[in-house]
Amino acid sequence: MLTDAEVLDTLEAIVAEKGEDYVYPLSEMKNGSCQYQTYDEATGDWVATGPSCLIGHLIIQAKLMDPEDLMMHEGAAAADLLVGYMSDKAVRACAEAQKAQDDWDTWGVALSEARTVLGYQV
Repeated sequence: MLTDAEVLDTLEAIVAEKGEDYVYPLSEMKNGSCQYQTYDEATGDWVATGPSCLIGHLIIQAKLMDPEDLMMHEGAAAADLLVGYMSDKAVRACAEAQKAQDDWDTWGVALSEARTVLGYQV
């Protein structure tokens, strides 16, 4: 089980890699929502190359699931997939981060939402 600090550290690393100003691109949406798989323009298929949403990245980087397994959960709320892998508080933090992303806030804002729920302020 991941600790709250490990969840936050992983989210911080993901946001650092993409940048705090990163916003989930419309081009990676399918049926109006973010995906746990990505679109391969060369083949025209959705493939298990990894997620494009913040919490999907957390699931992969924390090794909670591999991309193939995560792809099988397409359409499920990201935070629902975290239950049992971390504290309820961390699941709520991830749900708030995902909500911010889904509301077109930057990943920096999403990270701030997670920090607030977890009680960490920068």
